[in-house]
Amino acid sequence: MNAILIERQFYGSRLHFLSVDSNTPLTSSKLCPTCDTVLSPLTVLTTHKKSSPRILIGVCEHCGYLGYMNRPTDEWIVEFYNNTWDQEHKRSKEHVISNVNLKTTGVKSSRHLAFKLLENIQKVDTSRPFCEIGAGYGEILKNAQNFGFTKVIGIEHSKHRAEFINSQLGLPAIHADFCNQELPQEIVEAKPHVLFSHHVFEHVRDPNQFIANCARIQNEGDYFILGLPNSEGEHILYGLLYLPHIHGFSRYSIEKLLNKHGYEVIADNSPDTTNTLILAQKKKSPVSHTKPHKNILHTLNQRIEQAFHAKKITQDTSTLISWRQRDHNVDVSKIVTTQKNGMLNRLSTHIRDLLAYIKSQKLHRFEADYKILVRKASRITPPNIARYEIQFPEKVTLYIK
Repeated sequence: MNAILIERQFYGSRLHFLSVDSNTPLTSSKLCPTCDTVLSPLTVLTTHKKSSPRILIGVCEHCGYLGYMNRPTDEWIVEFYNNTWDQEHKRSKEHVISNVNLKTTGVKSSRHLAFKLLENIQKVDTSRPFCEIGAGYGEILKNAQNFGFTKVIGIEHSKHRAEFINSQLGLPAIHADFCNQELPQEIVEAKPHVLFSHHVFEHVRDPNQFIANCARIQNEGDYFILGLPNSEGEHILYGLLYLPHIHGFSRYSIEKLLNKHGYEVIADNSPDTTNTLILAQKKKSPVSHTKPHKNILHTLNQRIEQAFHAKKITQDTSTLISWRQRDHNVDVSKIVTTQKNGMLNRLSTHIRDLLAYIKSQKLHRFEADYKILVRKASRITPPNIARYEIQFPEKVTLYIK
């Protein structure tokens, strides 16, 4: 499979679409944020239009990092999280309170597993602050308060989420970007004993600045609980087509990045290779305990071809593929139906699209799977640009929340 055309993307749970075109401000990065190795282009996202930008997704063959080599500028990202992120699915106080008891099964169970890493700290000093970076709606802050921390504080990039924590939960949350070199004084002066960040790090615009800031506000011996998708196990279609996940770190690459800024991983509660859930401690001379993946590029190639069913799709017919973010540590991607050209099939596609829109955007129903209509295509870009090419009909269209 050298090239594939995504003819249509159907709405999924809480997700909608962003079209990237010549008006979207983009920047580029060719180096791995962990080891400064030049990234190997894995996939190019493009269209037939000459004015359409090409978006490259690259992999570090040394440490296993996977990320966008072309992405929106820092200014665009800051504006997105300040004013656009999660605006269409704001949560009520009742919904948030019902989720304070963290789920122990299913997709959301990773927060519970991450929080349990507190049990691996020999002596938790609850008289010192607990700080969550990317505090969301405040469920973890409430759990930290219930755990016994006398002072909890959150920092949240989304303005409406930070305001919710302050007004509805009565907990301190600062609306700010943790990747700024200048941090809010309240966070700096807090000197938190425990930092917590769950499924935030893959979104940040500057991973090195983020962890450098963590190290700056903690003392030697303090702790950092970090949860994020694992690039070796996150569903490959989610990894390629979900724009907010700018970065994908393997278990090895995130540990090396933490080492670089003075943290050593001392406990791991990862359930499988879809999620990395680790406890790190700030140390004078941190060491790594993980070995790199021997052939990450080969593994990712296999997962892309399996996810798109490369051996089964053709140029003559459209194939509807259903995929899931997570299911027992494997990419779940199945062919729902194969459609030949014709009025009846086009009508069927429109009806399916309408139903998906209503369930996702109007009824806000959670569905674990996402659907795309694909077919094989003739390549637009030269083969040396990237191994795989994903085409879109008009504009490069990516999932956002």
